[in-house]
Amino acid sequence: MAGGSGAGRGGDWLDRAAAAALVLVAAAALAAAVRIGAAAGADGGELLARVRARTEQRLAEERGQIRAVLEAEAGGDRDGARRAAEAALGGLDGNSQLHLYLGSSYRAAGSSAPALREYRRAVELLRDYADRRSPQYIGASLGPWLRGLRGAVSGSARADLYYLERALAGGCA
Repeated sequence: MAGGSGAGRGGDWLDRAAAAALVLVAAAALAAAVRIGAAAGADGGELLARVRARTEQRLAEERGQIRAVLEAEAGGDRDGARRAAEAALGGLDGNSQLHLYLGSSYRAAGSSAPALREYRRAVELLRDYADRRSPQYIGASLGPWLRGLRGAVSGSARADLYYLERALAGGCA
């Protein structure tokens, strides 16, 4: 993953990080469903079983979508990996790792505006990407590239550029 923050972490960093995020989301959804079901007087065991089954199904679907991206990338098919990531985001818009991957992919292809959009979305979803103290900080690899784009972009790409520069500098985003 050229220019990405996880290049040195092994090939499955995206899969591990996505799975951890999905588990947290699933746990929160499960807790909320149980509270709602209890308030409505539903049988807690039955409700819990239905929510658990749906959560497991969703996790399996999301792992499959992310795995398609990783397999295409591992096979050297960058265009296929980008298409798989774009398709996966149709159902996983809240997945910061996919947005980060797409940002890196567009950047490597020389497509600045889409890269800026995807990096911005990744930072909006996971502020650790903009936190210098975090191992997921992307500012060191993006800083020089962003500075080089200052006069080269306009419109929404310029707004994305300014957002990223402020966020990665530790300012309000």
